[in-house]
Amino acid sequence: MLSSLLLKQQLGTKATRASLINAAGRRLAKTIILIQIIVIALACAVSLIGIGKNAAIAAFAGGISALVPYAIFAKLAFSLTGARMAQNTVRAFYLGESVKIFSSVIFLVVGLAIFRFNAELILIGYVIAMVPVWLGPLFLKSR
Repeated sequence: MLSSLLLKQQLGTKATRASLINAAGRRLAKTIILIQIIVIALACAVSLIGIGKNAAIAAFAGGISALVPYAIFAKLAFSLTGARMAQNTVRAFYLGESVKIFSSVIFLVVGLAIFRFNAELILIGYVIAMVPVWLGPLFLKSR
């Protein structure tokens, strides 16, 4: 009886801990997506002012090639919670990462096919939009 209560308490604690970690991951992902949107808007504005409309559109295409796949990844990776869902959470994370990579390639190929004359700006827009993804976890605390 006592061991059963202790087991339930431990499972509850693990589930709570897993839920808290998942919630923190979701908050971090939302913050990174918001920063990506701001960075993409700034890159488009600088491209528009400095180079022109086509450059801004190409930078936007590159930024979207990073933003949408990361948003899909965040949705898939942080969709499951609980200690009992640990194996499924790992699967969801890998699925999200696979979909992110595949969709990034598709977005970039389509963008490069449409805006061949501004290929470098598409790639620059992509890299600029990925900087928050790469550096965000280092600078943002995920309580």
